[in-house]
Amino acid sequence: MSKRIHNILFQPGTDEADFLANEAAGMEVHCNFDLWDGIVAMKLTDEEAETLRASEKVIECAPERDVVPE
Repeated sequence: MSKRIHNILFQPGTDEADFLANEAAGMEVHCNFDLWDGIVAMKLTDEEAETLRASEKVIECAPERDVVPE
């Protein structure tokens, strides 16, 4: 299974560290943005992304968009 980078947007008040240690245990964190609370970039398979989308703590779990050259 190939992995793609997904941006995860959490519900306000979600404890990111707890979420990553439990619901997302074993999944690969690509970037945990220090300046922004409530958003994490992760390398996920399609099945892992579906698991996170099913969580009530997640507002959105979407693949990162490709850059289109001008």
